[in-house]
Parts: sequence; structure tokens; C-alpha cells
Amino acid sequence: MDQKAIVIATCLKRAEIKMAASGVRATGKELLFVEEEDGSCTVFGTDEAGNAVDIRDDATLTMTSADAAYVTAETPHGLPKDAKNMTFRLRGVEPTVDPVVVSVNLAPAKDSLFKSVGVDLPCVVTKTATVPRSIAPPTIVVTPGMPVIHGSAVAKAKAKPAAVPPPHA
Repeated sequence: MDQKAIVIATCLKRAEIKMAASGVRATGKELLFVEEEDGSCTVFGTDEAGNAVDIRDDATLTMTSADAAYVTAETPHGLPKDAKNMTFRLRGVEPTVDPVVVSVNLAPAKDSLFKSVGVDLPCVVTKTATVPRSIAPPTIVVTPGMPVIHGSAVAKAKAKPAAVPPPHA
């Protein structure tokens, strides 16, 4: 079996990752979905030691929501929509009963160690009200579930992500 076809998807918080040294290339074996402090998510590869590696030069990223009436996936405000962007935001629109799938697709660059891979993030959108509505409106929270890899890769998810806070207005 081609070792490049085995990909693991892991979800972590920014404080839980260690960045690889500058110039180290990703192995193509693992994708890290890292929750950022601003409610966005950045996709990294890993080196042989499991440290996070920037893969902007190794792949392009696209995101699609199965139902944009409930959750959207978009480039965060202020970041350009270009092929070098590995960051996206899950934005809750309306609360859901069943998860809405957000498909994240990675297309490798010509000399990349990655193969084309798609990751489905089943997302549940909830509305929370921690203070009286007269003081602040309810907050909409997107909670991604266990990532499911499809396409040319074998899936193995290692961790369940926590809730993604709503973007700042």
C-alpha cells in the first residue's frame, strides 16, 4: 500500500501544538485541524516527530457546507481568498437538530507529499443564552464532530474538537 495514502486527521487547540523548525517539510501522513483563538481553524501537516508544519506551499484548501442555511465555511474576514490560505471559519447561522457536514478538500501541489483528500466535519449548531436577552443576544456556537476522511485516503481520527466560538462582530 502506498504510504502516502494513509492520512490521519487530528483536531487540536492552538495551545496543544508544537510548530516544526523552519524549512521542515510535511510528511503527508497527518493533517492537523487547529482551532484558533478567533473562531477559525487552520490546517497544518506534520513532520516525522508530529510537530505542525505550514502546508500553504504543498496544497490548496476549499470548503463547502452541505446546508448554508445552518452553517457556512468561509475565509475569515481580513484574510485574502487565495491558494495560499489554509485557514477557514465555521459560522453558525441557525441551530440544527442533526449535524450539517462541512467538506474540507485538500488539493496537493505538484511536488507535495500529500494526495488529494477530503475531510467531512459534521457540525452541530446550538444557541446559548447565558445572560438575559435584554443585555446580550444569544450566542450561536458551532461544534464540529469527529472528522471523517474520504477520497484517496484511509481515515483515522484521533481527537474530538471542542466548540468553535462565534466570530467577533
